[in-house]
Amino acid sequence: MLAPMIAHVRLGAWPLFLLVMAYSCQKTPHTCTHGSEAYMGYALRTANHYADSLDHFLAKWRQAPVTALDGSYTPGVSEVYLAALCANLYAMGQGNKYLEVAKTILVRYREYLPHDSAQRVEYAHGMPVVPNFFTLPKYARAAEVVLAHAPCTRAERQAITASLASSANFTLATQEFGPMNRAMLRAEGLLLTARAIPGHPNAPQWRRQGQAILHDNLTNWNMEDAGMYASIWLYSLCGYANYSGQPIATLDPKISYYFHYFKELYSPASFIPDYGDSWWQAWWQVLPAIMETGARACQAPAMRTVARDAYERNRKKGSHHIDLAMKLSEAALWADACLPLTKLSGGSRPVLDGAVGKKMVFRNGWDSLSSYALVNFRDADAHNGHFANYISRTLSVEHEKPHHGHNDEGSLVCWLHQGSLLLHDAGYRDQLPSGKHGRFRADRFHNRLVARPGHLPQAQPFFKALANNGLYQAQRTEMVDFGHNTCVDHLRMAIHGQLGMVHHRIVDFLKKTGEIVVIDLVWPPAQGQPTTAAALWHGQQVVDSGSGYWAMRYNQVEKWDNPGTHRALLVFPQPNAVVHAGGMVRHRQWERSLAYMAQWPAKTGQPAVLVSVLIPLEAHALAAERAAAVAMVKSGPNCVAVQVITNQGDTIILAHKVDLDAEVARDWPRPRYTYASGSMWFGHWATDAQRATVWLMADSVHCVAHNLTAVEYRGKTLHRQADNTNEYQPQGGPPTANAWKARRVRVSEARGHKVLE
Repeated sequence: MLAPMIAHVRLGAWPLFLLVMAYSCQKTPHTCTHGSEAYMGYALRTANHYADSLDHFLAKWRQAPVTALDGSYTPGVSEVYLAALCANLYAMGQGNKYLEVAKTILVRYREYLPHDSAQRVEYAHGMPVVPNFFTLPKYARAAEVVLAHAPCTRAERQAITASLASSANFTLATQEFGPMNRAMLRAEGLLLTARAIPGHPNAPQWRRQGQAILHDNLTNWNMEDAGMYASIWLYSLCGYANYSGQPIATLDPKISYYFHYFKELYSPASFIPDYGDSWWQAWWQVLPAIMETGARACQAPAMRTVARDAYERNRKKGSHHIDLAMKLSEAALWADACLPLTKLSGGSRPVLDGAVGKKMVFRNGWDSLSSYALVNFRDADAHNGHFANYISRTLSVEHEKPHHGHNDEGSLVCWLHQGSLLLHDAGYRDQLPSGKHGRFRADRFHNRLVARPGHLPQAQPFFKALANNGLYQAQRTEMVDFGHNTCVDHLRMAIHGQLGMVHHRIVDFLKKTGEIVVIDLVWPPAQGQPTTAAALWHGQQVVDSGSGYWAMRYNQVEKWDNPGTHRALLVFPQPNAVVHAGGMVRHRQWERSLAYMAQWPAKTGQPAVLVSVLIPLEAHALAAERAAAVAMVKSGPNCVAVQVITNQGDTIILAHKVDLDAEVARDWPRPRYTYASGSMWFGHWATDAQRATVWLMADSVHCVAHNLTAVEYRGKTLHRQADNTNEYQPQGGPPTANAWKARRVRVSEARGHKVLE
């Protein structure tokens, strides 16, 4: 089984021991079959479906037009993907039948070439047989197998070689660079072409240019903040590494980061949510191949489980999709089939950090009925400034957060509960370079806070007034804190840049019930100009509404039917909340939109406080009753506290300090804070904590506080940090004795004791 796979590999520049390492992971199917046989079943059925009637399908595919309105040459891709699929099946020992099919396709693919002269300047030196940079790596992969193993006449060999050469030369003239999918696909195509026809006079140039582009992708963080395009980028890296015989684990430590990154983003809907330029359920087909490669490289069985789950839950039984079959053949070829499948576990966490990924996944499980929410706060980072400048000076990308990203900082881009989709993202553009007013990339298309100068009309035209030129509004974001306790997982992020404002978005996830409390704290611009800010929420259909609440339901996202029956209940518990209802096109469908609004007159330094409580509402539940379970406990100068009676009957109070710097009482001595300067009061509680969670039970009351020196309840001190000697003082001042803060403290009144966590 292993012999044909090794035999067709040319060493090129890679040492033999690397190839041995690469293929030592390719266990034969009869030795280990933990999942690979499922991929192979679909791949073989699909290949046979088309191979057994190849002439019929070739004639059918030839009927499609190959010249677009802009004059570009766009031949069909199905044949190339079928050739790559058959080449993989042959490499895995499935028989010469597939090798012959791959050869026939590669030789005849030139028949697509139009007879009339090309109109575009890049075709001046000849028409490329494979102009699509997505397709070239697959043609090159199939060509390497065919040229090494299939009996070819001189004419057939020349036809395949000429097709590859024309396409690689065309890629040199239309190359892009930087750590992104469009560049990596070109690098993969150039490098695999050089491997397939190493004796061609241009092979050294293809190899040099491919290595230059590859280097950018291996040594920099990926610049694409889009679930679909980042997936394509990593898939292309996997293709290069596996087909070239280079173990992906030896490429760069950053690559392993992205395998874990995508595993953590995986949702109960069985794919990566569609943040950035993407569509709902787009490109899930690459997940099995990516995650199988990651599982082998990182020796992480959980990634194999993600790969298998994505395949089992998304495939349509009885279908024969060539693109999917090709990717599944790669999943089988690239897998370490001896790694066991394992149960997925773990809760909410940053993905994977607050510096590069800048995302937060809230979850209370990993099965299809678990609650899941994805918050994106990635900005246009400074890691790839050179490449971003190149793109913006070459392509029209002013509407994007470089590259393929949206103006979605702080957005709740996906919310799932009990199999129901409750919130989703805006979708991709609908025309080049982007739709009117930047749709669907601009800030107003997302579940986030937006701001505009001046006082916008408090009436129906509000949403129309939000529309601007749609250009990306540069912002800077940071994760202030992430933490968790028995009841709640918490994220606090800071967003700087909108009109000079400072915006903190706090997200509390009640993990037992999937309910979410979002608190927006918005400090107006320092210049003091009149400003309007609004927290936007989107849904498809309003099914109920009343004083301070709206219930919305998604029936479908385009052709995808929402399988669950829950609705999203949005409660705005503050007195006199101003909420405007309107609508807009999102994800190519008309949706309803809510704007929870705040306005400042000129010259005010007080922050606006906007509280939105998101509750999964069962189909038979009354929205008014559930909305009544939410109440404001405190909304003062330095404390916001919200009470939620969950659908399980628990009473939870979530308290947050508004201004985290308000506790600073002095420049020196250290510590600069005191309990008195940092305290906040809510209900019967007082503490200098940054945040506190209180939950009430029949015979006890409990509180978990974070970043604190003391907690008081009904005038009784439940916890106080002991004083420390502080000898590190400015200018060598005398030591002081003050308390330092504890990270997290849990206290319980009924039992009269405290537990340090």
